[in-house]
Amino acid sequence: MKNKLLYIFFALAVAFTACEEKTTEDLSVASPEPIFELIGDEIILVQLGDTYTDPGASATQIYNGDTTAVETINVFSSVNTELAGTYTINYSAVNSLGHEFHAPVTRKVVVFDDEITGVYGSYVVRDGRIMDMEGTVLIVKIGEDGDQQLFSHSDWIGGWYDQYYGYGARYAFAGVLAINADNTVEHKSSSDPWGYAGSLADSPTPVFDPVNETISYIYQWTAGYNFDIVLTKK
Repeated sequence: MKNKLLYIFFALAVAFTACEEKTTEDLSVASPEPIFELIGDEIILVQLGDTYTDPGASATQIYNGDTTAVETINVFSSVNTELAGTYTINYSAVNSLGHEFHAPVTRKVVVFDDEITGVYGSYVVRDGRIMDMEGTVLIVKIGEDGDQQLFSHSDWIGGWYDQYYGYGARYAFAGVLAINADNTVEHKSSSDPWGYAGSLADSPTPVFDPVNETISYIYQWTAGYNFDIVLTKK
């Protein structure tokens, strides 16, 4: 009986060891995810008809405690410099194990043929409180309606919640503005993550100043705040 119990114990031990070895062998090695960084600016403006060469992106990986550069970087671009508009460039990298990862960073390329499209720095005062940083706003021509020029506006409130509070792009009040033949500015539309409405105050008159390349207005938000905005082209 004693020999029989020893045999059973030995058989169970062998089976457990084999199972443990199999489980260990089946464990997959974690594939290192690259850390991406854009080379150059996040937004690049290109005059209609000019050539464009993307600066690209870089990526590094940490594998077995070593940090190395990823050699294979793929660029996905549909930029057409013969057609005005905003284009998004995406990137991916192939790590040392041959696995491809798509980058969380992107670049905007704006092809333009007008004097107003551009990147603007924003100076913002919300009901007497000054935003103590310069925000970044992108204004891009999207068409015309009679004597009006129509532009997309990346944030009517100049980055107050998106950049100053750090809430992210979802909290930008993006929309459309119009500039009339007399350089007055009109509010066409604006988004709002909280679901309120917005409009421009009549006084002082919302204007585009072509000499100083500024756009100024007061954005009235029905949530209860007024944003005094001055955008200056960079």
